Amino acid sequence: MGWQKIDGQLTQLAVGRGNNVWGVNSQNNIFRYINGTWQQISGAATYVGVGVDGTVWVVSRAGFNYKWVDYGW
Repeated sequence: MGWQKIDGQLTQLAVGRGNNVWGVNSQNNIFRYINGTWQQISGAATYVGVGVDGTVWVVSRAGFNYKWVDYGW
């Protein structure tokens, strides 16, 4: 057992239950890990967080907070 490399260049990562994995890169792009690949999500953020209930939140470059709702911010 050991570490498995997952492709991608993220600067911050957040994980919720059920493989609910999100991240941001150095260009403030938002990504979600779906079916073994990183898919870019609309918007820009400096930080992403995932709650135990699966709720996803981001902090924008301007300092505003957004919640992911039905496939959008």
